[in-house]
Amino acid sequence: MTGFFQVFSTDWLAGQIFTSIHQNNLTYTTAWEDPQLDRVALDLSAEDTVLMITSGGCNVLDYALLSPQKIYAVDINPHQSALLELKIAAIQKLDFELFWQLFGRGHLPNFKEIYQQKLHHLLSPFSQKYWTKNGEKFFDGKKSFYRQGTSGLVISFLNFTIDRVLKLRSYIDRLWEVDTIIEQREIYERHLRKKLKPFLRLLFSNDLTLWMNCVPPQQRQQVELDFGCSIGEVYDRWNEELFTTVLFNDNYFARMIFYGEYAPNCCPEYLKPENFAKLKQGLVNSISVHTCNVETFLSQNNVQISRYVLLDHLDWLSTHDYEKLGSEWQAIINRSTSNARVIFRSMLSKVNYLDRIAVSIQGTKKNLNDCLVYDVGLAQELHRQDRTHIYGSFYIAYIKILED
Repeated sequence: MTGFFQVFSTDWLAGQIFTSIHQNNLTYTTAWEDPQLDRVALDLSAEDTVLMITSGGCNVLDYALLSPQKIYAVDINPHQSALLELKIAAIQKLDFELFWQLFGRGHLPNFKEIYQQKLHHLLSPFSQKYWTKNGEKFFDGKKSFYRQGTSGLVISFLNFTIDRVLKLRSYIDRLWEVDTIIEQREIYERHLRKKLKPFLRLLFSNDLTLWMNCVPPQQRQQVELDFGCSIGEVYDRWNEELFTTVLFNDNYFARMIFYGEYAPNCCPEYLKPENFAKLKQGLVNSISVHTCNVETFLSQNNVQISRYVLLDHLDWLSTHDYEKLGSEWQAIINRSTSNARVIFRSMLSKVNYLDRIAVSIQGTKKNLNDCLVYDVGLAQELHRQDRTHIYGSFYIAYIKILED
């Protein structure tokens, strides 16, 4: 019994720390899912209604450019909702030059004055309070906005080590000067790999680093069991693939990590002038922001959803609250149109935790997997093109509600 209580207390404490970090802080200043994959996987049309987890809000704006009927952006963390609200308000009220400074460079001089005059009144009460307190520090301080938030602190430490300890900045810069993956791979293997690889393994083996990036201890254990090695070794693999298979000069995720800002020719779609104009002219109005979890939103709103974007939060639910994983899928089934599609990611190489979930369809109990038709070939093809390399697998599933 002593061992049981030790494990229970350790897991409970870790869970409390994790919850405290992520419900009391802005976690993501940007979205870490590659929307190029999602655009193909979702195949959005003007008739589609999308429910997605907000995260940094970048991909919400990316999907809005495809003109779906409605996007419901849902996140349990109110700070992520506040960030998306600020982006929407800035699109509506700022010109492109100011918007680029705010979210392209992550630094806007005189933020406080501009915020109070043009943005504050468009936000919800929580968001008003949050940005009134933190906006000037985040956008008009010494560090870029993209060095803020819990994940941003990890990125700051990474770059401090690259610059001051490992002395690798000149070689990092060269990654953006080459046009072929062969040249990039040579720079990495000759000048970066020896010093950078062991540091990255150590960094991503640390529980605090993982907590700050929204990976709780239970998910770490899940990943290590799945891959049969330490999580540091898993990140080793992913980082090697990132540096040697994904061209950096077109990778805005990598640019943000290493420079704390985007470039006009290397940035998310919503930060391009022509797309900013489209959003400003009305496409941004399709977005509705909600602070709650997926199940709560679906239970409290009488809406029909044709596309779901669940990121990797199913991993977390599968270890944190398996019962809620089942009830969330029931809510998804209840609100889905006949042609509904779900995409999600996992840190695991293969997801098995959905196998035991049962749902009710028209009064009949069924195994969830009997209601999902996976497009394995397309998902694997897209996963190989991912510019982030922080996930083990990618899934596209069609929800099959009606009998053939």
